[in-house]
Amino acid sequence: MIRFYLRLSAVAVALHAAGCADLRWHKQGVDAAALDRDLGECQLQARAQARHEIGAFAPDTPRVVGVDAQGRPLAGAANRLGTDRMLLEHDLLGICMRGKGYELVPVEKR
Repeated sequence: MIRFYLRLSAVAVALHAAGCADLRWHKQGVDAAALDRDLGECQLQARAQARHEIGAFAPDTPRVVGVDAQGRPLAGAANRLGTDRMLLEHDLLGICMRGKGYELVPVEKR
């Protein structure tokens, strides 16, 4: 239980330090349909790899309750394995998107 609160505290500090900038994936010359397709492919790949590395049946897999200002998922209460899998999936998604040439850029305010 202490580990959970330490992780939660670390996440809260990281979110606070990240600021309030909204980010989005961007690649020069790519339209919304191509972005959606690439993002979908990366999500499937990341989910499969995370399940393989951490385990497909981690009990009490966290449910995503929202996203922070940088588009990272915010998890509800769960056990360590489920949270680890969700965070690994998020990291793998970023690796895949960067491998396809995308970068996270601030959303322009209008």
